[in-house]
Amino acid sequence: LIEMTGTVAADAFANVAYWLMEDLKKNNVKIYTESTVKMIEPDAVIYEHGDQVNRIGGVDTIVIAVGSRPNKALAEELAGKAEVITVGDAKSVRDALWANLEGYRAGFAI
Repeated sequence: LIEMTGTVAADAFANVAYWLMEDLKKNNVKIYTESTVKMIEPDAVIYEHGDQVNRIGGVDTIVIAVGSRPNKALAEELAGKAEVITVGDAKSVRDALWANLEGYRAGFAI
C-alpha cells in the first residue's frame, strides 16, 4: 500500500481505520507512507520516497485510490486492455466509508 500522506485512512472513522489496519497487518501488507507512485509496469510499481526511487516487483493487481474529484481518464485509457473496477473518489467524491466498501467489493470481484 503506497500512501502519499503520513497516515493511512486518516479520514476514516476510528473504528473503521482500526480494523482496516488490523486486516492489513494480518495479511502482511507492506505500507509505504509519504510516498508517490511514479510508474506502473506490467508486473511492478515504481514509487518515490523522499529522494529515493524504489521498485516493488511481483505485482499482479493494482488498486488506485487518488484525488478529491472524479478523474476517469486512466480507467478510460485502460478500457479493453485490462479489467478496470472504478472505486472511491475516482467514481464519485464521498467519505472514506464508501471508498472502503467499494474497495472491499472490488477485492472480492477480482
